[in-house]
Amino acid sequence: MDCLKEAGIRAVAKYGYNTGESAPTVRGLLADPAGPTAVICLEVSQGELVLELAAQVGRKIPGQLSVATFGESRIVRNHDITMAHVDNIALGEAALEAVLDEALIDNPRAVLLPVKMSPGATAAAPSA
Repeated sequence: MDCLKEAGIRAVAKYGYNTGESAPTVRGLLADPAGPTAVICLEVSQGELVLELAAQVGRKIPGQLSVATFGESRIVRNHDITMAHVDNIALGEAALEAVLDEALIDNPRAVLLPVKMSPGATAAAPSA
């Protein structure tokens, strides 16, 4: 977060994986005229919540608010959201291979999968 501060970017970190519990906090941030111009969601459900609440408080995406998420779902695909995701088939294949290797050989290993970026239409410079 220090690097953002040094760049003159005000960052607000709010954590919460239960979207029902975090909705009032997120709604408050989005309704604030000095609220965020960008939200990065670590879970798809959080991205879906931000899209819903931004619409409720009248924030335009993009323009007034940029949204990006990790992972994908039908809802975020329908909104052409900016996202980072891994190939689910490749993830399943790598997991199965790791399980089989582990069962046959006592040699655990890390598996690194490439992250794909889908630029989408939900990220842009804030409008004036």
